Amino acid sequence: MKRLLRLAAALIPLLTTQALAQDCAPGSTGLSARPRPAETEQGRFKIFWHVATQIEELADPGSNRHAIQTVQPLVDGYFLNVISSGLLAYWPGRPQECALNFNNARNTGNAGPASVAGKAVISAPGQENTETNCKTQQAQALGSADIKVVQDRAFKAALKNLDLSGEQRRGKIIISEMLLSNAEITADQASGKISVTKMPRTMCALTEAGIAPDIVMMYQEPVPQKRNGTLVNLPVGPGRFAQGPVAGQLSNNPYGFSQVADALRQAGAPVANFAPDFRAWNSRRENSIYPRFAKLNSLAAFLFEGGTAPARGQSGPRILGYAQGAAWILQNTNDEVVFMMPPYYLPQEVAAPNGVDGLIPRLEKTIRDLNAAIGSAMGLPTGKNAICTSRIVLIPASYGSPLHPQTFPAQRPGGAFAGTVTGQIEMLAKLRAELCGKG
Repeated sequence: MKRLLRLAAALIPLLTTQALAQDCAPGSTGLSARPRPAETEQGRFKIFWHVATQIEELADPGSNRHAIQTVQPLVDGYFLNVISSGLLAYWPGRPQECALNFNNARNTGNAGPASVAGKAVISAPGQENTETNCKTQQAQALGSADIKVVQDRAFKAALKNLDLSGEQRRGKIIISEMLLSNAEITADQASGKISVTKMPRTMCALTEAGIAPDIVMMYQEPVPQKRNGTLVNLPVGPGRFAQGPVAGQLSNNPYGFSQVADALRQAGAPVANFAPDFRAWNSRRENSIYPRFAKLNSLAAFLFEGGTAPARGQSGPRILGYAQGAAWILQNTNDEVVFMMPPYYLPQEVAAPNGVDGLIPRLEKTIRDLNAAIGSAMGLPTGKNAICTSRIVLIPASYGSPLHPQTFPAQRPGGAFAGTVTGQIEMLAKLRAELCGKG
């Protein structure tokens, strides 16, 4: 009952303020596209703050206002995306077991032995269905409130509390995420013409707050999107389409990528700079696909979506692949290399009090390994830190597996870094000062 009362109190201000326009029309923002971010080499990597999941502490910062002001000077920009609905949308009082990555478990089929507060993280057949129970609790907590409206208002509150428009004026870069959906982008299957029916949701949220993103990261999830009917089948050339959803997805398709970027600009979306999302780097494409991406006038960055899995003995080759990609990009283009780093926790860490802090040494090891691997791929002399360039951006993600991390606190009593989003940011800032100097 106390939890429900706290939730009701938190929801009241969000239900009495203006929501986002549900159908944000292209060309209606009144904002101009921002130029490509000016790159002044600072000899140190950049750190961005990912604002997406579990935004309760940003929408209702309370005692965390000081923590926000402490962390913000450490970051060079922000990566933003609106969570439309689901268990990670704005939900004050969310139980920890309801912050689990159920979506990842469904897509990978990983039941896992982890537990939180004695409950199965991902329920095996015949066990308690934790996800269903969480959805029931969330519905009871929200009552008759529309979850999308509540989330939109919470996101606007978070942008205001972070003073994102002020941060951008002070020179910090804002990257907006865009998952292509046929609710917003369509492709004529005869001519290949791309059309924009409405503004992408996160871009709409930003523009309603008076913010034009500096860069938009565009991506697709071919398999789940084909399954749920939202996949956009993009052309791979004039009037030509690939066989199968994966072959034509954005990260394999410079032509389709450029056509979507052009369509957004022509529709009046206030964005001129884009980045593709790569889950892996294929060195065989260094003479084919990647140079075609690099030649696009609209391209500003290459984004890799990795994490700390290599540091716990999984996906070790991924670090080497990313390092090869970063080396190629740094040596052959003027674009930025962005690493999105979702945290991977161990089952025993998820279950133990403050156990998630075990992520911190693994994250540090991941960055040190990445630094060494990029240096080796570039042929740099021993002792020269390849990662110390402002063309490299590190983003501790606010989503993870098997648990999505909380935002605060950054440190535990005694000064140890917490395995939270801000704890990762503060650790990376300390590591940056060690490797690259204080700047």
